Amino acid sequence: MITINRSERLRNLSPAKRMLLLKSLQNEAVRTEAAKTIPVRPADEPAPLSFAQRRLFFVDQLFPQSPAYNMPAAVRLRGPLQVAVLEQSFNEQIRRHDILRTTFAFANGEPVQIISPAAPVFCRSATAPFFQLPIHLPMHQLPITSAPA
Repeated sequence: MITINRSERLRNLSPAKRMLLLKSLQNEAVRTEAAKTIPVRPADEPAPLSFAQRRLFFVDQLFPQSPAYNMPAAVRLRGPLQVAVLEQSFNEQIRRHDILRTTFAFANGEPVQIISPAAPVFCRSATAPFFQLPIHLPMHQLPITSAPA
C-alpha cells in the first residue's frame, strides 16, 4: 500500500488546482465562523425571558416585594471624586449592557424584556458627603406594562 502525505499531494497540484483548494478552504472557514455567531435580535421587538429570568419573575409574582434576591452593597470612595468621570463610567456601562436598561412586560400572556434606549445618569451632588445613585431596583419596583404591539 502506497501512502502519500498531504504536503506531497499539495506539491503535486497544479497552481490552478492549488488556488481552487485554497479558495474552497477559505469559504469553508467563513461558513464555519458565520455558524458560530449569534444573530442580532432586532431592537424594536421584545425579547423572551431567559430561563433564569423566568424563574425569578415567577417567584416575584408569587411573593411580590420580597427582598429574597436583593443584594445590598455599599462602596466607599476615598480621595477627590471626579464626578464627570464617574458619570461617564456609569453612562458607558449603561450603554454597553442591555440588562441595565431592561424592564418586563406581558405580550400575549407571556413575560418579555423591553430594552430601553440608554438615558444619561447624572450625579446629584458632588459636595454632599453621601449621595445615592439608582444602581439597583428590586423586581417589584420595575414597571410591568403591556408590550408594544
